Parts: sequence; structure tokens; C-alpha cells
Amino acid sequence: MQNKKSSLGLIILLVSFLGLLIAFSLFLSSRKDRTQARQINPDDEPDEMDTERFHRLVQYTLPDVDETTRRIITAQAMHETGLFTSSVFIRNNNAFGMRMPEKRPTRAFGDPDQDGYANYDNLEDSIEDLALWFDFHNIPLKFETVQEFASAIKEKGYYEAPYYAYSGAMNKHYKTLISMYDEKIT
Repeated sequence: MQNKKSSLGLIILLVSFLGLLIAFSLFLSSRKDRTQARQINPDDEPDEMDTERFHRLVQYTLPDVDETTRRIITAQAMHETGLFTSSVFIRNNNAFGMRMPEKRPTRAFGDPDQDGYANYDNLEDSIEDLALWFDFHNIPLKFETVQEFASAIKEKGYYEAPYYAYSGAMNKHYKTLISMYDEKIT
């Protein structure tokens, strides 16, 4: 009787261990899938960023936003950062030239830099902060055209440049994105 209890206890222990091993394996594979889907190395420095990698980061950070709007957001970042080369982008992880907000919720931290630009721990926070800006201004994050996007943010004082100049520059970057992705599809 004692041997049967010991054997049963050993079987329960082995089954429990096997269950934990399977659960741990599933956990690791889901993390691997998430990292592969993201395809962004967290150790990459912002100055090593390129358009395609940044766009994948936008897709990862804003999964509920439609693809057209995500491309427009990427085009805005391309414009605001001078194709991901500006000192504010590199130094502050600031992909949109955001200033440190005074009233709205933000993902920025600390004091602004000497020019008033917001600092972010990482690029995901910068992208999320743009979404918070839209939410604060009651603008749905859904756009069909660059012109619609540029007009909406101009009305809320996001930029001071003339509308035609800002939307024209963004549109140029958006067309680059379209041609990049059309080439990959065909």
C-alpha cells in the first residue's frame, strides 16, 4: 500500500513537472514570436533606424490602427526627424518633434531638453505619446490621406509651417513608403 502511494505521488510529481515544462516552453515560444513579429532589436540605437524598421515598430506599437494611418504616421516621423537622423530623434528617442506637454497625459519623462523637446525611454513611448496627443485633442487616429492628417494636426497647433509645405513634405515620404511596400508585394 505504501509503495502504491509513493508511486502515485511520483507520477503526480512527474506530471506536474511535465506541465510546468510545457507551460514554460509555450511562454518562451510566445516571447520569441512577439520578438520576431516586431523584428526590432531592443539594443539598436535610434541612429541605426531606417524607414522600414521604424514602420514595423509603428505596426507593433499601434496594432489597432489601420495600415494607411500607420504609414502616414511613419511618413510624419520621416519628415520630423529628417529620415531618422535629427539630434532630437537620436538624443531623446523623439520621433515626432514633440515638446514636453504641460497639461495632457504623456509617455515623456523628466525635464525637457534645452530646446523644450520631450525625452522618451524608447521609440515605442514616443509613438504611444503621439497616440496620447491625438486622444487628448479628441482626434480619432484614422486617416485616409496625408492631407487629412496634416490638416487635423495643423488645426490643433501641432506645427507652425504653412500647411502646403508640411503636407507636401509628408506626402513625399508617404509616396516613398507606398513604393517600398508595393515593390515587396509585387
